[in-house]
Parts: sequence; C-alpha cells; structure tokens
Amino acid sequence: MTLAALDISSADDVARLFNKTLAELPPLAGVVHAAGVLDDGMVRQQTAERFAKVMAPKVRGAWNLHMHTKDLALDFFVLYSSAASLIGSPGQSNYAAGNAFLDALAHHRQAMGLPALSINWGAWDEEGMAANSLVRGRMASHGVSAIDPREGAELFTRLLGVNVAQIGVIPVDWTKFLKQFPRRIPPLFEMLAVAGDTPRKQTFRDRLASTPAAEKESALRRYLSEELTGVLRFEPGSVTSRERFFDLGMDSLTALEFRNRLEAELDTTLPATLAFDYRHSTR
Repeated sequence: MTLAALDISSADDVARLFNKTLAELPPLAGVVHAAGVLDDGMVRQQTAERFAKVMAPKVRGAWNLHMHTKDLALDFFVLYSSAASLIGSPGQSNYAAGNAFLDALAHHRQAMGLPALSINWGAWDEEGMAANSLVRGRMASHGVSAIDPREGAELFTRLLGVNVAQIGVIPVDWTKFLKQFPRRIPPLFEMLAVAGDTPRKQTFRDRLASTPAAEKESALRRYLSEELTGVLRFEPGSVTSRERFFDLGMDSLTALEFRNRLEAELDTTLPATLAFDYRHSTR
C-alpha cells in the first residue's frame, strides 16, 4: 500500500482509505516505507515545485503512515532513507531534504515510545534509482560502492532487531571519500580522519613542481584531459578535440565533480563557473 503514489486530496480521504484497507486485512504487523522520486539538479536550478515533487513521497507519505498507525501495536516501522541525507550527494538537495525528514521522524517516533528505524541506504546494485553506470561511476570515484541486493536483504533482516532510530548502510572507502575535502573535512567525518593514519597523497601539483619547465604545459594539458575523460566516463585518450565542455556531454553535476577534482589535485580554489567559462583544448 503506497499512499504517497495515490491522488489523495485531503486528510479525511487518507483516513478513509486507511480505515477501509486495514479493515480488510489481517492485523498489521509493521510498516516499510520505501517510496521515492528523483529530480536531480544543482541548487540554483531547483524550484519549489521540484522540491515538492521529490519531498512529497517522503514527507507526506511517511507522515500519513505515522499518523494512521501510531495507535497500533506494530512490531516495526522502517523508513527507507538515503545516504544522501547522511553524507551528502551532489545535485540532490531536494532528495537529501526529504530523507532528512524520514530520519527526524524515526527519532520522533522513538521519543514517543514507538518502533522506528530509518535506514540511510547507499545505492543498491542492479536495481533501485541509482542502478546505472553513470551514477555508479560517480560514486566509485569518491570511494562509495553499491550494495549487493542479496547482502542488502540480509542486512535488512538483521537491522530489524537493532534498537536504534537511525543507521547508515554505505559501503565506502573512507580514505578515498575524504579526499574530496582537500581543505577542511566536515565535522561529521573528522573522527574518520585522524592525523597520521595515512600518509599524505602526492597531488598533481606536487608532481608538476618537479616537472622540467619545458614540459610543464604539456603535462598540465595531459592531466586535464585525463581528468575530463574520467569525469565523463569516456575511454582513455578519446577526448582530443577543441570543444566546449558541455558539447562533450558535461552537465551541471559533472561540471561540479570536475571542478572539485581539479581543486583537490591542484590545491587551489577554482570558480564554480569553470566548466561554463572555458573549453577543452589539446593545444
């Protein structure tokens, strides 16, 4: 039963639907809320309508389930949240906000003495909203792997017995993940980056400093082409022409990833409009 997917015009309509459905079923043992919609885009591209579209299944759907089952003796009340509200996800401000509501609702229900668990799932392999090569490639570049469906199902069964309001299930290489924050690691991740745990990685800027002066320009051009190829998921060496980045298939999300990768390796601050203002050139 997915109330968020139905055209419900009022709270009374929801109540009637709930009462009718529950009356026709055996006693309800538990609830799993797994509804979700994506409409990705950078913050400046978002609108109130795009936020409402993505947040409705999360906020309105979960709240309806909470309000109409809070007086029932449930064994479990599970909310499928996302890693987006826990560790962030470029281009998913609306999706992160919707899932943050689920996290808060789980804590609210537990404070009321009601069963609740919000699971901040990472992307699932082979299925789900992030099951495509472009999304997986973007995640992998930050050290985040996809969840095997069989392992995910087994974990879900185990998590039903965990007495916490919120838990994250994200296969991640934290050393690789934290490299996207070259200057300041967010407080949430500071405990994962204890000084001295790993040696400082040599950046391209370090390598460029030791490159002979006559070879610096060609080394820099080669490096930029390699980074562009990696961001766009092209075959190595396939980006050779003098073209605008967006003519090559770059969008606002890959432009942000490209800028972030360059900032980390060049140890400098670059404008957010970098990919809009310049073009790729092999010469």
